[in-house]
Amino acid sequence: MRISVLALNDILIAYAYFHAAVCCEHLGKLEDAITFHQRSINITSKALGERHPSIAEKYEDIGCILARLNRKGKATAMYSYAAKLRSDPYPEIIVDRKRKIDDD
Repeated sequence: MRISVLALNDILIAYAYFHAAVCCEHLGKLEDAITFHQRSINITSKALGERHPSIAEKYEDIGCILARLNRKGKATAMYSYAAKLRSDPYPEIIVDRKRKIDDD
């Protein structure tokens, strides 16, 4: 990865970690996949905010992996947290929708 060229909290690094996680998952390296997803979450939350919708997707991905590892309790916790993130409106999305409504 080009971490030495980009800042450690660059969103491109987060995407690279996400894709590394997907590759690890396909190779059956599920623990590594979880680690890469967590790194992606750390960077994405710093760049886009902890309540960004893409964060919920990443927690769901971790939940799927944990379910495959038969860690049902932890998987359920990840799914629940992702659902909570999805239920809490993301401020930037609300502002954009309000602008669209006001423009009509």
